[in-house]
Amino acid sequence: MSFKKAIQFCGVYLLAATMLFVPTVAQAEMLSTQKTLQSLTHNAEKREWLASMVLRKEVQGRLQEYGVSRAESIKRVNSMTDDEVVSVTDQIEQYVAAGDPLWRASGEKDAGYIFTIIVGVIVIGCLAFCWLIFI
Repeated sequence: MSFKKAIQFCGVYLLAATMLFVPTVAQAEMLSTQKTLQSLTHNAEKREWLASMVLRKEVQGRLQEYGVSRAESIKRVNSMTDDEVVSVTDQIEQYVAAGDPLWRASGEKDAGYIFTIIVGVIVIGCLAFCWLIFI
């Protein structure tokens, strides 16, 4: 067997071996029209909310400092993809400075904060009741 034939022989078997390790599994699921429309309306609502945030007086003042006009800021929001809009709005909603209460900004700790508040109110109520009764 010549050197060229040996290289071709090894190349064919090497190619066949690599084809065995290529993932060929694909998954697909049916999307209902209702689910698709809900996703579109949800993204549209987030885009409108982001546009309203950009139009706020405080935000416009900061954007003017960076040299971005009102029209340019709205144009930039409208040119964002749905994924970018969802990412930005989710990041804004995580900050307490965005106007969300503490337990909403906490994410997964919602139940813990609410439980702590309820227990605190009960303890204060019991102490106040005992103070009224015994003093």
